[in-house]
Amino acid sequence: MEKLKRVVKKYWILFITLILINIFFISVIINILNFEQDIKIKNSLISKDAKSILFQTQDDIKISDLINILKNRKIILEGNLMMDNYESETNIIGIYYNFNIDKKYPLKEGRMFTLEEMEKNEKVALVGYNLKDKIQNNVIKIQNQAYKVVGILDNKSSGVLKDSIYINMNSQDFNINRKSITIDIVDGNVTYYTRQIYEQLNDINKVKMEISEPIINPIDEAISSNRIYLILGVLACISLIFTIINISSYFIEKEKVLIG
Repeated sequence: MEKLKRVVKKYWILFITLILINIFFISVIINILNFEQDIKIKNSLISKDAKSILFQTQDDIKISDLINILKNRKIILEGNLMMDNYESETNIIGIYYNFNIDKKYPLKEGRMFTLEEMEKNEKVALVGYNLKDKIQNNVIKIQNQAYKVVGILDNKSSGVLKDSIYINMNSQDFNINRKSITIDIVDGNVTYYTRQIYEQLNDINKVKMEISEPIINPIDEAISSNRIYLILGVLACISLIFTIINISSYFIEKEKVLIG
């Protein structure tokens, strides 16, 4: 016991470094798990066949044009909207679907949008838990438009929903922010219908489209986003292990000399 105390006293910096590296690793792992959870929640309405489309054109892309093109198919549209947020950190996200979905966002209170609300262009919203104080008389103002709040979003293991507002994408004739949108078609081939979108939009104005896969494997994306921290942590651990080996060897040799 006395020997252990002497070792701790002599090499306390080493032990503190070991503790700090462990704390660093734990924080990275927690961050990866939270990131994975955020992605899962964001993609909770779309399937692995969904496509993200980036439109390259000088003209605005109207949500109504996309809904019109795909109106005979079971679709889910999701994307950030071009709106002036009253808080810069608030995400205003539009969603649209024209069939009874069996998936939904995590809700603390209330419900998802109904098909009737979607079809009748009703101004309805799902509000993040952190923005509850913005709700007055069950209504939240977005660009001076009153949106009826039908649900409160929350998830204890993730903060991605708490500062977001999801609204009926069909409630106004929005332009797509950054001209990017995620499209999921349940009863058809997404690639085929993205080609149809391209052809029909070209009849209105010249447009180029970049089609990509939305993030489907959350854990891979989470690890990739935190790769630099993982590498730094591994390098620090390797350095620490070599330091411990060298100190241990020195201490053993010194004890041998004292004994012998």
